[in-house]
Amino acid sequence: MDPFEAELHAIALGGSQDYLVLRKLAPRTPYKRRVADPLKTGLLIDIQTTGPFPDGEIFEIGLVRFAYTPAGVILGPTDGQLGLRQPDKPLTPQMMRWTGVTNDDLAGCTINGAMIARMARDVDLVIVRRQHLWDRMRVFTNGGWLVHRSP
Repeated sequence: MDPFEAELHAIALGGSQDYLVLRKLAPRTPYKRRVADPLKTGLLIDIQTTGPFPDGEIFEIGLVRFAYTPAGVILGPTDGQLGLRQPDKPLTPQMMRWTGVTNDDLAGCTINGAMIARMARDVDLVIVRRQHLWDRMRVFTNGGWLVHRSP
């Protein structure tokens, strides 16, 4: 399917209350420009699992640090990291289609806890897509806010 045809399908599905169309996140250039206001740092976290909680195993965690002003204006990403982990059971074909991650991608991988702690250090705001999973991986010591939406 070419991109134009795919976009037409996405628009049609997006017009229905029965579907939610997700798009791949395009890479963005990290924010480096100076601003007059003191900047705050936020952290966006997305966790992928092999199945529903509590039985699903975490196999992917994406973290994006971003700069924002005290007024809440998001200026852009400042850093991003991806952690992969080989689960005990292989991913299903459906899970591989949803995530774009294959069992070969996960072979021998473990998530680097020090990387997660470094990304979470000194943040003012944390947005977690699946907080119940993040609670199992708690690394915060600064009392940052946790904002989440259930899956």
